[in-house]
Amino acid sequence: MIQLERQVDILARLIERSRAYFDLYKFIEGSDYRPQIIDQMNEYFWFFRFQGHILRYVLIVELGALFEKTNKSVCFQSVLERVKSRIHHVKHAELTQVLEGTHVVSSKVSTLRNKAFAHRDSRLDFDDAFKEAGITLNEIESLIEASKALADKLCDEFEVRPPAFTTVETIGDCKRLFRQLGSEV
Repeated sequence: MIQLERQVDILARLIERSRAYFDLYKFIEGSDYRPQIIDQMNEYFWFFRFQGHILRYVLIVELGALFEKTNKSVCFQSVLERVKSRIHHVKHAELTQVLEGTHVVSSKVSTLRNKAFAHRDSRLDFDDAFKEAGITLNEIESLIEASKALADKLCDEFEVRPPAFTTVETIGDCKRLFRQLGSEV
């Protein structure tokens, strides 16, 4: 089995990537910037054609991995079970409570991951899986933030580098790219 410290690091890196994919998806598909960049996206249609889908896909798959329910996975539930004997019971109870607080939204992400992306449920159309999940971008962002809070505590406990969000840098790079393409973003 992978060392606990490495498992905590894996969780932290999943969260970093989830936030980066979220920021990119929101930039490309969200109402804040899309109206200003749509002409450039259409000009480079073959490049941007699947960007929104790709970013949404990888965001849901990576974020969903954090909330798997199997003991064989590196996910919050299994890592919390494995660290139980290595941390103070009060700290463990705190971490468990934070994880339980994510259940409503994480189950929506799991629905998408398992029915629309990872396993493609044959009973549901892709769009129907999104309707069934009923998740918003704000919920996804709050789940990422809660995941970071949980990972920060685990990282502190096991002396692992915590997840770092680079939203400002990511959006800055996106703006620079689209300015190079002629946008006034």
